[in-house]
Amino acid sequence: MNSKSLKSFLGGSGAATLICLMVQATTIRAEPVLFTFTGTSSGFVGSTPFTDALFNIQFFGDTSTVIQPGNGTFGINGSLSTITLGNIGSGSFLDGTRMFALQSGTAGFGMQGGNLVLLLTGPALAGYDLRSSFSPATFATVGEDTLERFRDISTTLGPVDFTSARDVTFSAVIVPEHASLGLLSVAATLLWCLRRRRTAR
Repeated sequence: MNSKSLKSFLGGSGAATLICLMVQATTIRAEPVLFTFTGTSSGFVGSTPFTDALFNIQFFGDTSTVIQPGNGTFGINGSLSTITLGNIGSGSFLDGTRMFALQSGTAGFGMQGGNLVLLLTGPALAGYDLRSSFSPATFATVGEDTLERFRDISTTLGPVDFTSARDVTFSAVIVPEHASLGLLSVAATLLWCLRRRRTAR
């Protein structure tokens, strides 16, 4: 397509078509996703106890790696997971981590090849498949049977044990990739130019 043809294409309905294709391209791409658990917990870091400390666990993954091992069951392995504990500090999990979801209304965090160590259940989670953002929802209690497995978890802070956890808020946010943001920026610029051209006429 020569410059004259391109100008004609962009001057007609082609610009709108091109913008639609760009926006569609950003929606079909796999996107990084950040899962977050915040709440109050007690336990130990090594031999140091903590009581009613605010905790924040963040899990970074990619929606393209979500698997479905069973009907209504979804899982994703993390590329990086971090933990912050009150005044103790922040660190990273040294072993691989994973997220798990049942569309019946359950989501959990655990270790790859191991047990879930933090499990939340409630109607707010019904239908969730780990592939999209999730508005913050708070759960007064966590699964006690899985919390019992939150023992000697290797982190850069030291081995972490949770003896209790409550008022846990779970959320998920899709993080746009730079390429997607770039396409959206170009599309917005084309749309602005098209409107300006029409106004000038």
